[in-house]
Amino acid sequence: VKVDDRSRYGGELAVSLAADISTLDVHRTTGTTASTLSYAVQEFLFGYDLNLAAQPLLVETWTVAPDGKRWEFKLRSGVKFHNGKTLTAEDAVKSYKRWAERDNFGSIVQGFIDDIKPIDDLRFEFKMVEPTALVLEAMARIGGYYPVVIPPEMYNVPAAEGAKVMLGTGPYKFQEWVPGGFARVVRYDDYKSVSTPFSFMSGEKKAYFDSIKYVIVPDSNARIAALRVGQIDVIEGEIQSDFVDALGQAPNLSVT
Repeated sequence: VKVDDRSRYGGELAVSLAADISTLDVHRTTGTTASTLSYAVQEFLFGYDLNLAAQPLLVETWTVAPDGKRWEFKLRSGVKFHNGKTLTAEDAVKSYKRWAERDNFGSIVQGFIDDIKPIDDLRFEFKMVEPTALVLEAMARIGGYYPVVIPPEMYNVPAAEGAKVMLGTGPYKFQEWVPGGFARVVRYDDYKSVSTPFSFMSGEKKAYFDSIKYVIVPDSNARIAALRVGQIDVIEGEIQSDFVDALGQAPNLSVT
């Protein structure tokens, strides 16, 4: 932490969700509440920047054969899951396959692929039936199911069943979930971020808060009231147009 940033660290951020979290496994659901929680906990191989160009996240480098029929990827070294296990190429491959079997876009891309397999601890390859640039788009996919990279405790459970844990490599690790009430994540001290500038779903991430509490508040009026009195700090998703002007004029509130 830079000295100038120290005052920005600490505390708990309270975020309201409009619906309950149905599962901890985003390969099982396309629900936005689960995805919101996942974004703090789990990461993609690639992430879109503000220009919707896929940028490397867990991948460090990659090459494509001149004929486009082989892609080779190398992961960043020393990245750890929240259970302490080091991320490997096998994890990346099995996570990708699990996601592709579930997602419609993933199924389309699979039609171009002959085989996906690890080469060593950090490298893995895609062998193609025919070339396509959609490989990176699949790894950075938003909408549908999230192509997050997960450890064996999750990918060894069928996606249709859904794992009962949420593990990842992100800046926060899952701590608890009370269905119908709230979920909480806490800063992961061993998080290893990319160093490129933050841009939309890509780039450096900083865990400024000690923890984030996701509070389930289905009623829109209740969410607005809780925001106004400081019980929550952020309303996730849209708010009713009737409230926009009033909230924009309120001190210490920002509508974006």
